[in-house]
Amino acid sequence: MTDHKTTDPAGGWHHTAGPDVEPEDIVSVPHHPLARKPIIMTTTELLAHPPDQLQWAVTGLLPTGLALLAAKPKEGKSWMALGTVLGSGGLGPADDRPALYIGLEDTQRRLYDRVKKLLGDAPRPAGAFLSCDWPSGAEGLAELDGWLEGHKGTRLVVLDTLAVFLAGRDRSRDVYQADYEALRPLKKLADKHGCCILGIVHVRKEKASDPFNTLVGTTGVTGCADAVLVLSRPRCGTEAVLHVTGRDVEEQRLALRWHPDGCRWEVAGDAGAMITLTPERREVVEAICRIGPCGPAKLAQEMGKNPDAVKKLLRRMEEAGTLVCERGVYHVPPVPGVLPVSPVPGVPV
Repeated sequence: MTDHKTTDPAGGWHHTAGPDVEPEDIVSVPHHPLARKPIIMTTTELLAHPPDQLQWAVTGLLPTGLALLAAKPKEGKSWMALGTVLGSGGLGPADDRPALYIGLEDTQRRLYDRVKKLLGDAPRPAGAFLSCDWPSGAEGLAELDGWLEGHKGTRLVVLDTLAVFLAGRDRSRDVYQADYEALRPLKKLADKHGCCILGIVHVRKEKASDPFNTLVGTTGVTGCADAVLVLSRPRCGTEAVLHVTGRDVEEQRLALRWHPDGCRWEVAGDAGAMITLTPERREVVEAICRIGPCGPAKLAQEMGKNPDAVKKLLRRMEEAGTLVCERGVYHVPPVPGVLPVSPVPGVPV
């Protein structure tokens, strides 16, 4: 049976029978009293009501809605997520809005050790809340809804891991549909409360040319998310790349640096730009990221190089836009849209 859709002058859809369809074959669906009616507007009406400004948990990376952070086991994604909640050693600084970290695979001892290591001697963020004992499934979702009701203005909720939080989801249906439907309640909850819910997920062992195709599950997982971040770090390596994509997020690749002493992540710059640097210039960027903004003399001492040669190289890198110089102090320019991470007192970098 062939079915065709056409529009009437009023702009609505109605069905017309194809050449092999009799009119009596078309089934009329009765109106359900509880059915939600669609909201339709003209372009004039739409543009007459500008939406509220998009809110961010981390500027340029984690917008309001559902986000996913994926990586292989033991690559540092939990440290990154926890550091983002604390505003120390994660993807960006914290503010005075509440943030909640739910470590469903953590013990209280492990959570204690990690928070202590990330914060060092820095002030304890009053807006950071932590839990390693949270129900899963529908009960967990209801508890989270209630918590968000009681903590208005929450910027970020981390579910580590998402699979544990979603335990017991229906796998009897189409796998893609099951993945998508499992995440929809979280997406709706994030939109309802105007916060970012960040789910921590794993990637498959099989490699793929597109890092976003490595997430465990079907494309229903990534299809429901507003932002997807994939962390790629060699085993025991200190350098990594964070692949970022999303509906309201600029697609980008960030170069990250892992500081094992403090278990902290640092945004080093644009990964594409870092890759194209010569080894000599890359060494300069890495040294500045390691010791912080500095003058030519201190940098030459750190690198064990001739001060005059370093000074000339710094000037060339400034002209190329790789470095910024302010009053004789050189630093790596921040990545557009991403707030720089400030060093934390008492924590080695």
